[in-house]
Amino acid sequence: MVLLYYGHCLVRLRSDFTEAVKALTAAHRAFEQRGDGVGLFSTLAEWVTLCALRREPSEGLRIAEEALVAASQAPLTHAVLLAGMALCLSGIEHFDDAEAAISAARVRLDGDTTAAARAVRGEIGLIAAVIARDRGDLRAANAAAQQALAEVQDDAGYGLEAWVRYVLGALAWRQGSFVEASAQLDTARQLAEKQGHRGLWCWVVAIQGHLLRDIGELTAAREAYRLAEYWGEEDYAPVLLFVREGQLAEARWGCQALASIAAQRDAPIIAADAQLLLALIDLRTGAPTYAFEHADAACSYYAQHGYNFRFASALLYRSAAAIMLEAYADADADLAQALRILAAEDAYNCEWWLPDIIETLLVRAVQYKIEPAYARRMLNQRFLNALPPLATLGLNRPSTAQHSIELEIARQAQLALLPLAPPLIPHLDMAALSLPAEIVGGDFYGYYPTEIEHNQMRFGVALGDISGKGLPAALLTSGTILAVASAAVDNPAPNVLLKRVQSAVQLLTARSQQTVALCYLTCERQGEGWHVSASNAGSIAPLIRRSNGCTEWLNAFGLPLGVALMAEPGCVGTTLERGDVLVLVSDGVIEAMDLERELFGFEGFEESVRYAPVAQGARAVVAHLLNSVQAHTTSAFQHDDLTIVVVLVP
Repeated sequence: MVLLYYGHCLVRLRSDFTEAVKALTAAHRAFEQRGDGVGLFSTLAEWVTLCALRREPSEGLRIAEEALVAASQAPLTHAVLLAGMALCLSGIEHFDDAEAAISAARVRLDGDTTAAARAVRGEIGLIAAVIARDRGDLRAANAAAQQALAEVQDDAGYGLEAWVRYVLGALAWRQGSFVEASAQLDTARQLAEKQGHRGLWCWVVAIQGHLLRDIGELTAAREAYRLAEYWGEEDYAPVLLFVREGQLAEARWGCQALASIAAQRDAPIIAADAQLLLALIDLRTGAPTYAFEHADAACSYYAQHGYNFRFASALLYRSAAAIMLEAYADADADLAQALRILAAEDAYNCEWWLPDIIETLLVRAVQYKIEPAYARRMLNQRFLNALPPLATLGLNRPSTAQHSIELEIARQAQLALLPLAPPLIPHLDMAALSLPAEIVGGDFYGYYPTEIEHNQMRFGVALGDISGKGLPAALLTSGTILAVASAAVDNPAPNVLLKRVQSAVQLLTARSQQTVALCYLTCERQGEGWHVSASNAGSIAPLIRRSNGCTEWLNAFGLPLGVALMAEPGCVGTTLERGDVLVLVSDGVIEAMDLERELFGFEGFEESVRYAPVAQGARAVVAHLLNSVQAHTTSAFQHDDLTIVVVLVP
């Protein structure tokens, strides 16, 4: 029994599988010699769990099937065998059979209130949570893990609490509940340190690395992986970090390594993950056709084998590829299905988090009312909720005394690059306003070519939004303004201009991982009206209010510039007649929040445009929109830059 217990501890408290094999082999031999059936079957039960953890599920199932019938008279041992069998079944993707084995294991313990039975119930709950997690049923996994915690929390002798808290932390990370994840993982790490369980400690620190990666702390994430000397349970983790860091050649090599691992282990799930990661790389390199094909292959596998969370995550990136291909109906269908799955699991994260793409998709979902309630919550949770409580921020802008001289210099340089006034164009009225949240901001606008003649009947208008705030955003903003001005010298079509700007800013954003949202449109005199052509890269689409008061969105949509190379951008057009007005805004207008964190939103923006005083001119429309935003936010702190551009045909 000493050898059996030692083997048990080596498996659960040390993850030392080599020494565990020696101890369990010796225990098995001793029980055989003594004819001790209970001890023998208990040893086999440990072997089954060991096989599952060593990724040898087929061997574990063989042992379990041989031992189950003979062990049926020992309920506790029988339950442990069934639980280990469930873990092995999960390893070969037989999730329904695994859940049936878990149910059978629980039945075997009915009425047993001993400490040993409680520990086994805790282990069964832990395995149930892992199985549900693997197939993407996050709510069910969390419920099972919470039940397991109730069984093992006060019983340190079996060493299961650390494992349960590790699983709870990993689940909270997947669901985007990062505060809860940090708390559970910190407790798990402390328990692992107390128990001297180096293996579990490494697993916990690796998950903390995932969390840091998903909130954008890439340097800290890499340090966590270095400390753990481990990438975690997710074989794809190093490849995803390369993608997040913009090291796409290394990421592609990593996908090849994943494919080799999948072949060696006969693990098609790893091959599917490699396909999805290739899709991310293709999105980053401006190859949407390949991205769609790779994401589609991954989606098919995840859907067929019941990997719900992975399936939803892959749908998001298939949607992004479809948008780049201008297959908007397919993109919106994928986006809707993904958001429904994530909403059902109360998840505000996805398996492979690329924030620039996800934010763009969520904005589209809110704008086009694709599962808008959940999309709005996710946008708030992941992109806005990291702000401090608005009521504590004060009502005034930070004073220059709180900022460096460099910021003031940047402010002066940025102001010098913005137009002092709109150009005077016959039969057209224009106005604009930009209010930075900091002394310097990331928003800009402009009219192009910069030297517009009074009688020029074709010109361009740009509105851009740089990710981030403060000096880094200001520097990239200045560089982007110059890039747009240079690209617009010959008055090109909007899609041509975006390609030129992408080539220029790629050098500026490669290291910083910043992005540039940019909407560019050209206006050309056509009869009594103006023909408008527009291309959009991650910005808010233009909104048009017709002379009859009806509003419509110009269907210009695309992913931001910067981190990814751009596929051939689309270009859409419309005509502005007398009394029509076109409005461009940055996302700071849409995402303006009141003290309760309610967004001004697309609905508020549309309503404000619908009732704008068009007859009073473009400047009155800008003032009306600004007043509407400020009436919504009341005394709340302005957390993002606000920019408004109005083009009106009088």
